[in-house]
Amino acid sequence: MNAPETVSIRPESPHQLHATTEADAQYFLEQVAERISRCREFAIPVLESGQQYIETVSQLHQDGYVILRNYFPKDLINSLGAQVENMVRTRVGLCPIRAHAQETSEDLTEGTYHYFSNQFYHDESSPLDSLVSSVGVEDPLISLKDTPTVVFDPGILGMATAFYGAMPLVTFLKVRHAFGNSLAPADTQLFHVDGGSFRIFKALLYLHDVPEGGGPFCYVRGSHRKKWSGWEQKARYTDSEIEDVYGSEAIIRCYAQAGDVIIADTTGIHRGEKPVNVNRSILIANYCIHPEYGFEHPHILIKKQDRDTLSPFGQLAAEHLVEVEKV
Repeated sequence: MNAPETVSIRPESPHQLHATTEADAQYFLEQVAERISRCREFAIPVLESGQQYIETVSQLHQDGYVILRNYFPKDLINSLGAQVENMVRTRVGLCPIRAHAQETSEDLTEGTYHYFSNQFYHDESSPLDSLVSSVGVEDPLISLKDTPTVVFDPGILGMATAFYGAMPLVTFLKVRHAFGNSLAPADTQLFHVDGGSFRIFKALLYLHDVPEGGGPFCYVRGSHRKKWSGWEQKARYTDSEIEDVYGSEAIIRCYAQAGDVIIADTTGIHRGEKPVNVNRSILIANYCIHPEYGFEHPHILIKKQDRDTLSPFGQLAAEHLVEVEKV
């Protein structure tokens, strides 16, 4: 069988990582103040969120992560998971697909990525699960039913508000399906830090149970508060580098079931471990005080009718999103 046709793309600044500096902290605090002023009519709900979620946020500040068990109904999550599996099976509605099996270590060091051509999407003789580490869903708020229910959940927004002391924006959203195969870990399957803000509230939702070997989210406990000198010089870290600084016991593998939610401050060191014996689907949303800097992410699209039905909190969180009339 001939190898599927691919194209190579080298984006600008492939490993741009923003160091946490005094300037970052100052900008963050200025944006918090601006956000408080912008949303001053909601001052009382913001204070109420701080009280309601004080234990969760305290643990988040201390450890950098927290797991909320049985947060969403399983039938809602199972429905989302089934939709993703169908899109992967049919190869419809997916983001451009990386040819991970064809990328060398030199490619990754230089930031040269290989993508399959459009013909690959219709070539059933080329199995995804042996050629690709993971695939993403394009415009999940548009293509996946009930995604707005999850992303703009009042409790998640309340926790993010309590975390910042101000009402946040939804600044990043992705849904990915990772394959349990023998390919090497790639991209965010390696330890890294999110550099888009001084503090980042990330919600991670598995779309099925994730047991041992299933590719759990891993977090280095306390790394949001403590890093070593020169950490910002690299975009990815090895297990040995992490263990030398924090010890192996600080690497927490967050096994969870469908309906559980993991919250993390991803200015700490983390990764989505590569699954080895089962596939894994996950929804990830960032909530920040300001639009994230660093990598240039695609705009998050939302249907007008979905935006119109959001709560006032949700409307404010969606201010950074791009509204579309029809799909």
